[in-house]
Amino acid sequence: MKLSVIQNAFENVKKFSQEKLVEKYPNGVPEAIQKRYLQELTFLENSDCIDDFEIFRCLSEEAKKSNTLMNMRGTVSGSILCYLLGNHSFNPLSTHYYCTECGYYEKVDTHLFGIDLPSRKCPCCNTKM
Repeated sequence: MKLSVIQNAFENVKKFSQEKLVEKYPNGVPEAIQKRYLQELTFLENSDCIDDFEIFRCLSEEAKKSNTLMNMRGTVSGSILCYLLGNHSFNPLSTHYYCTECGYYEKVDTHLFGIDLPSRKCPCCNTKM
């Protein structure tokens, strides 16, 4: 049985994920993060999973309305697209500092994950990161 495709699914996923990316990185998306985002977007465009991501986006929007977090399982939780489209708290990106004032980005090499880094001042503009 062949299911019909969702109209504009890829365009919706691209639009909403890009908006969230700009929201999280208002002074420019760091090159490493932009590269990963575009890599996943290209993979999605060439796959047969586009409708799945659009359904996930829609479900996440509904979950936000009821103030409910969605729990992800499997490898999908490591996707930057799912992070940007979804309503869950797992950030799959490498640990990093980002200054929303000047756009300073610094990747932190650590074996730890899933924790908040201690606050520190931006070395460029002295804003708390």
